[in-house]
Amino acid sequence: MIDKSASIIPGVSLGGIHLGTSLSDLGDDVRLISKHYGIYFYEIGSCISISVDCISGLILKISAHRGYKGLLYGQYALGMSINPLLDNCEWKFDDVFWDGVMVPVNGDKVYISSLEDPDFEELCDSEIEEITVFL
Repeated sequence: MIDKSASIIPGVSLGGIHLGTSLSDLGDDVRLISKHYGIYFYEIGSCISISVDCISGLILKISAHRGYKGLLYGQYALGMSINPLLDNCEWKFDDVFWDGVMVPVNGDKVYISSLEDPDFEELCDSEIEEITVFL
């Protein structure tokens, strides 16, 4: 069952959905969005998306979007500024991508996105629009 308030646990779960589990475990609430290079992209409601390996059917990546209420490490939420998160972790400029930053927090890597195309200073001042955890 999907829980839009569940904690975001890097490398483990988001929304009560566990990385590495089968797509078939999610029931009928899943809607296929697209297929690219052996990965299927699905949407669950309006605030969770997943990436699934087309051969194994296993969930590789889970993303939370606006409307998701769960917290990352009990303190970081969608809609808040990215800056406090960056202030509390060790990251390097190589971790910055066109729309977000790969943030190593407590030894885990989490992708935080602003879903814009800002320069670095704008990225730091923008709001968190997406949090993604990986297998």
